[in-house]
Order: sequence, then structure tokens, then C-alpha cells
Amino acid sequence: MRPFKIFAILQLVLSTGLSAQLPSLGTPVIRNFTKEEYSGGTQNWAALQSPDGLIWIANNQGLLEFDGLEWRIHPLPNRTIVRSITRDSSGNIYVGGQGEIGVFRPNAYGNLEYTDLTYRLPQEYRQFEDVWNIVLDNDRILFRASYTLLAIPLKDGEIGYSIENQGDILYLGACKTRILAQVKDQGLFYLDEGQSMRPVHPSTQNLSEITAIMPGSGRGEVISTLKNGLFLLDSSGIREFPNEASTYWLTHRIYTALQLSDGRYAMGTSSGGLVILDSTGALNARYTKKQGVQNSTVLGLAEDRAGSLWLGLDNGISVVAASSYYSRFYPDGDLAGTAYAMQEYQGNYYCGTNNGLYVLAKDSPFDDRNFKLVPGTEGQVWSLQIVRGELIMGHHEGVFRIDNRTATKLGSATGAWTFVEWPTADEQEAPRMIAGTYNGLQSYRWQNGWQYEGAISGLDESSRFLACDPYGYIWVAHPYRGIWRAKLHGLELLDLEYLGEKQGLPSNIGLQLYPIAGDVIFTASVGTWVFNRQSNRFEPHPILDTMLGRETAVRRLIATEDGDIWYALGPAVGSIRIEDKGLYKTSRRMSIPELIGQLVGGFENIYDPTGPDVFFATDRGFIQFTGIDKTNRNPGPQVLIRKTEVLGRSDSLLFSGAGDPGNIQDAVLPARMNAFHFSFSSTEFIHPERMTYSWWLEGFERQWSGWSDKTEKEYTNLKPGDYAFHVRAQDIDGLISDTVTYRFRIEAPWYSSTVALVLYALLITGGLLLLIILPRRRFAKDKAEMADEQERTLREQEERHKATEATRSEEIMQLRNEKLQNELEFQNGQLATTTLHLVQKNALIVRLKEELEKIESVSVPDEMKISLRQAAGILNNDERLDEDWEQFAIHFDKVHADFLARLREQFPQLTPRDHKLCAFLRMNLSSKEIAPLLYISVRGVEISRYRLRKKLELDADANLTEFLVNI
Repeated sequence: MRPFKIFAILQLVLSTGLSAQLPSLGTPVIRNFTKEEYSGGTQNWAALQSPDGLIWIANNQGLLEFDGLEWRIHPLPNRTIVRSITRDSSGNIYVGGQGEIGVFRPNAYGNLEYTDLTYRLPQEYRQFEDVWNIVLDNDRILFRASYTLLAIPLKDGEIGYSIENQGDILYLGACKTRILAQVKDQGLFYLDEGQSMRPVHPSTQNLSEITAIMPGSGRGEVISTLKNGLFLLDSSGIREFPNEASTYWLTHRIYTALQLSDGRYAMGTSSGGLVILDSTGALNARYTKKQGVQNSTVLGLAEDRAGSLWLGLDNGISVVAASSYYSRFYPDGDLAGTAYAMQEYQGNYYCGTNNGLYVLAKDSPFDDRNFKLVPGTEGQVWSLQIVRGELIMGHHEGVFRIDNRTATKLGSATGAWTFVEWPTADEQEAPRMIAGTYNGLQSYRWQNGWQYEGAISGLDESSRFLACDPYGYIWVAHPYRGIWRAKLHGLELLDLEYLGEKQGLPSNIGLQLYPIAGDVIFTASVGTWVFNRQSNRFEPHPILDTMLGRETAVRRLIATEDGDIWYALGPAVGSIRIEDKGLYKTSRRMSIPELIGQLVGGFENIYDPTGPDVFFATDRGFIQFTGIDKTNRNPGPQVLIRKTEVLGRSDSLLFSGAGDPGNIQDAVLPARMNAFHFSFSSTEFIHPERMTYSWWLEGFERQWSGWSDKTEKEYTNLKPGDYAFHVRAQDIDGLISDTVTYRFRIEAPWYSSTVALVLYALLITGGLLLLIILPRRRFAKDKAEMADEQERTLREQEERHKATEATRSEEIMQLRNEKLQNELEFQNGQLATTTLHLVQKNALIVRLKEELEKIESVSVPDEMKISLRQAAGILNNDERLDEDWEQFAIHFDKVHADFLARLREQFPQLTPRDHKLCAFLRMNLSSKEIAPLLYISVRGVEISRYRLRKKLELDADANLTEFLVNI
């Protein structure tokens, strides 16, 4: 059994590079950037990657910088075009432009600072045009400008110089350990350690303009020229380098070239895009606008540490995942239909799609690598299976035999899903194949090839999942209806039995079955299952159910030719190794980003032949996975802190992303700067959205954060102290980058500084002294002041006491007056009531008396008259009347302050009747009200008033009532 190819290290890299690697049938991921995205000029002339992972591009408007998420541009002082770039190990970027050469260096704050090196040249060499090539050579920088070769020592203060030569310099570059230069009409030279140039080989003088020199096999070099293609230079001289693209260079000139880390050669052309050859010269790949590169004119090339190629284009920038394990191809071309099945047969690749069956010869030359439609197979292809050495296709139109790129239909039935070879008990019996179709099962017999035998009766259900077990049963599963088991006898199903939930399955939904290593394995809505013949029930698979998860819905199980199992669990895809019908290796899920959500739901198919490649059928063509050791090709993620800012009224940039933040001096900040914003990124350029990050602010947090796709973090209200912000990145394979750290310190506020603490100590000491001395001096003064204060207080208290007593007396008097007033008002009420009662009673008596007198005047018997006179006499009872008056007089004197007593004292001549009249007048009663009280008429009251005035000796104009009120 072959090694477990997803996890084993495959030795495919031969001494000549990747010549053993099969070329990809499709195109890897290509990512394009327009000038609007990077905010620079149209043309891009060169590219490189710095040690920290940043990508640098020589652009028409300056130096472009890219960290995977954000583009930045650094223009030259004279705003000129940057034509060439190189770097040193310290992260310094040397640039050559129009009439200018200089270096960008990161400062202590992570900003790139530009230093002009032109002024290090003698005056006579300062006037030049474009710098097309720039090379670092130990302690000097060499550059080619205006067909001149100049050098500037890296040591500050040393003056540059010109390299002596015998003509115009057409090319300058480094290859292996030599610096090589091409002199017009004289050939190729190498530079010695001084200022001299020495010829490499006389035969190079006829080469056209060189665009690149790359390492070749042995000690030779591969040379690309602008007009004549590729050449090989070794000790024997120069000769043409044979390659499959030799005619291509006649119309598509090579502008730039480089050797890739895997040994292949990449050429950027004038109008033919990017061309990749393997180390033997075989055409490995070509990427033009048709494959997704946004422009076919490649001016500059660079390879990053992940093996992706950066193309500086005549208009824009493209990055090609040239070393990716994954590529996509469309057998049906521009239709880009859904893929369903694939098989390698008779030296051909056959691919089944919803648009038909397509074929490609495995040994097709690169320029003729186009799939062709197999005639008669138009429409939906469901499956491709090799049964007894023949390629059988399940098609919407029925069952087809595929042979020599020709399709032959077997039988008249339509709609074929899948096929299984039925084991025959009798060796003399012809082999048999059962087909699962839209409407049940069909039988085929082997007669020098498969021949249609007829339909099998007993089951008319769609039979997309079909298998036979070692016990002579045929099994059929329908995803939504259940499972059937039966014995096959001739063209008839016997003992047909329906199985489902009642036999232990979780439901009748999502039912599928797969013949794997002689067993039949079932999947349902969750879990994987096997059928126990003794209990006649389904049971969880003892190994797969544990490996894949008991509560997991398994979408697909696919057995490979050599015994492995591929599985699909939701968007995840994995593989399990099988040995001797038993599972012995714990499963491990593979992270295949290109497959997430792309396998055809319900029709997942993976073709895993015995070769190094695996093919996945997706909703848009096929994805090819090349089985190269993944750990060798994935260098792991890098993370960068791109910006550190202090937040506040005016944000302050502390670190701008250039250089290593761990090497700069710690930032020391005042207390008011206690809010920070950190931005970071990973140098993952193909799928940056698949990176996650974790961070930790040491000095504030206790542990790392969880993994997140966020690329920024803020902190506010940090206390004074020392801090270190750590960040790391993790890719989709679980590889974690090294940690990058930015350190800073927040100083204590002024009131917590050392000076402030000393001042506080002095103040406290002085305060303690004052607390001892001053109290003694103030004690005597305070004692005297206290005595005066006590005396003053006593006087004030006495005065307040007297005032309080006076106030209390007034309050008592007021209360007494209020009490007397209340009693007076009460007596007035009583008097009024009594007077009203007397008035009412006397009025009644007077009326009764008058009525009695009227009756007496009428002729009545004498006895009755006597009785009437007696009654009238009772009404005139003076004693009773006197008692009533005495009661009234008592109340009256209480109310009117002994009015009657004073009246008798001042006017003794008044009679008791006069006293009554005076009392009634004092009460301000009218004559009409007084009359019944005195038992006289109103006229009698007037007469009594007149007589009273005489007795009181009042003038005629005096008011009687007022006089009585004033007594």
C-alpha cells in the first residue's frame, strides 16, 4: 500500500529541480491590484520582499509598500519614476530612479526616511538618466545608468566612482557569487573586487541585450535575452538553452526573468504574460489575461517566501500562487459547468460535467492542453467507473461504454446513476454488472464486453446508492425514503425488505451507503452505521463513528483504488487510511481552503488515482491538489505591527511599521497619553482573510486573547507603568507566527514624580514642626480669647433669656386674650341663641293671648270665658317672665362686661323694664324684634324709647344705641 500521501513527505524534487512534477491542468489563484487600489502609477518595474515579509514595488510614482492588507507609497524627493530596487539584510531599500539613487531606512519611529546618495558621486557623474539595474556588492552599491556603471561605497563619507569599461553597459546583475555586466558588442564581463571588469567568455559578444542571468545546472548560467530567447553559459561557452517555448520568444520578448526557489524558471514577457519552464526547459505554465492576469506585459518579477510570483505589469500588479498545491481547470472551457466525475483511462483524462463528457490526453503538449467533448455525451454526466477494465459512464440518457474517445450506449434505458459488479457463485456463469438508475435496477452481462441483459423487477425506486455484501444481498439506498435489501435471482429481487428508523437508524433522511473494503457502510442524518445480521438492526460503526463524530452528518465517503477513504463533513475534507479491511490510523481533517463550500452538495466526488495528484469535483470545474509535502512548502505566517498610535485630542503616531518594533527604543510617554491604537497584519497575500490574530498587552492583561480576524486593537485609560504589546498570527493550517512586540512606558503624573514626593516629604516635615510650635503660642492667646468669649457668651445668653421671657409673657398674654375672645364669642353665641328663643317664645305667647281674647269676645258660655281668662292669666305670669329675664341677664352681662350693672349704677332712676329695653338696644335689635320681648306693640316700643331718652337726658340729635354701647 502506498504511503499516506496527505501527510507523508513526497520526494519529488530531483537534482534538476521539479522536472518530475506533473504539470498542473489548471490555473492557481491569481490576485490582481489596480492602480486605484495601490494609489500609485500605472507601470511597475521591479519587486522584492524584505526579511520582515513586506512587498516592495518600483512604481512610476515612487516606492510601493504592501503588508497584505494596506498599500503605502513613498515618493522620491524629485517625484521621479523608480526603475530598480534592491535591499540589504538590515531592511534598507536601495532605489534607482530617473537621475536619482538613494536609500530608504527605517528610523526609531518606524518611518521610512530617504537619503539621497547621488551627492556621494563626483560632480561629473551626477547627471544621468534612468537607473535600470542596481546591485549590492559587499561594501558598495553598483548601478547602471545611461549605459554607465557607477559604484558608491556603503560607508558614509566615502566618494563614489565609475567602473572602467570599454563601451556602453547594457545589463548589470548578480548570479551565484559573481557580479556580471554586459558591454555592448563586447560580451559578458564579471567585476573583480576592485574597479576592473574581466571578460567571461569570448562567445558572449554576439548575444542580444541580456535581461536576466540565472543559475543553471552545475556551474553554468541560464541567460535570457530580449530578442533571442534563452541561452546556457558554461565553461565550454554559450549555446541555446532548449525549451518548449523557443518559438514563443519570437513574438513575445523576455523583459525579465528569475529562477524560482523550486528550480523552475519564470519569464515575464512583452505581450505574452508570465511563462514558467521547468529546469529541463519543458513548458510548465503560462499565465496571460486569459488565465486571469490583468495585463500581459510583465516588466518586473519577484518570488515571495511562500512561492507566489509578483508581477510588475505595464498596468497594475498581479500575484500568482505559482507554487500552490491547488489549481482549477474547466474541462468544458468557458461554460465552466459543474463537475461530477473523473477517471484516467487509456492514457486520457475523462471528466464528466453537467455539459457532457470531456477528454484530454495525459501527454498533450502544453500548448495543446485543451479538453475535447466526446461526441454523443452532451448533457448531464453522473458517474465514471472502470468495471472489469471498461470505462462505464452513468449519464442522464443512460449507460455508456467509453472506448478510444468514443461513447457507445448500452441498452435503451435512460437515467443511470452508478454501477456495481455482482459476484457470481458459478465460475462458468458470465460476470454481471448491476446499474442503479432513475427507476430501479438494470442488469448487464459480460460477453467480450458489457452487454445489456434487462431490467430487474421488484423495485422501481431511484437507486443512486448501490452495493452488494459478502452474504449475497444487494443494497439500495434512497436519500429521503429508506434502504432496501434483497436477494438477486436472475432478473428478479427476492425477499425484498424495507429498512429504516424502525431498525435503529436516526431517521429516513440523508440515507446513503458505500461499499468500502468489502463492507457496506451507511450514513444517515448523523453518524456512520453498519447492519448487524444477528439483531437485524443498524448499529454505529465501531471505528468511523468515533473518528468522524457520532453527532456529525457525513456528506460523503469515497474509497480510493489503493484503499484510503476520503470523507466530506460539511465544508471539511479529510482522508483515512485503510489496511486489511480495518481502520488503524486516527483521522485528521485536512484544511483545503479552495474547497470550502465548493464541492457539489449531495454529489461530492473526489478522484484519487495512484499518482501524486487528487482531483475534486466542484460547482465550477475541478480543483487539482498536487501531493507535495506541505510542510516543506508552507513557511508559516509572519506578523507585523504596522502602526502604533496614541489616541487623544490630536492623535500621535509612535510607530509607523518600518523595521522591527522590538529593536527600537522603548517609547516613554507622559501620563496623559494613556490610550493606544495598534494595527497589525500578516504577510499572507493570497488569502489574507483566512488569517487570525491573538494579542496580549503585558502589564494590563493576564493572558493572550482568543483568535480573531480583527487586525487592530485599542486600549484606553492605562495606568502608569511599563507595557509590552505582543501579537501573533495563525494561518488556516494552524501554524503560528513568531511573536512581535512593541514596548512602551507611561510615566507617572507630575504629582507622583520623585521631585513631587520629595516636596511632599518636606511639606509634611514642616507641617509637623508647625503642629508642635504653633499650638504652644496659640494656647495662651486662645485661652484669653476663650475667657472673653465665655463672658460674651454668658451676657448674650442672659440677654437671650430676658428676651425669651418677654416673648413668653407676650405669648401668654396673647393666649389669654385669645382665650377671652373665644369665650366672648361663645357667650355671644349663647346670648344670640337665648335671645332668639325668647323672641320666638314671647311671640308665640302674644299670639296665643290674642287668640284667646278673640275667642272671649265671641258669644260663648260664661264657663268658657272664665277658663279663657285663666289661660290668659297664665300667659301673663310675671314670675315666670322674671325667671326668663334673669337667665338672659346673666348671659348678657358676661358678654358685655357687666353692662346692666354699670347701667343701674349710673342711672338708678331706670326701671327694670327700662333695663330690658337698654339691653335689647345694646344688642342692636330693631323695634319689631323688641316688641314681643316686652309684650308690647311696636308703637309701644317707640314710646318706651322716647321715654328712655328723657330719663337718660339725651339730646334729640344723639343716637340712643351708640350711647348705650359706650356705657
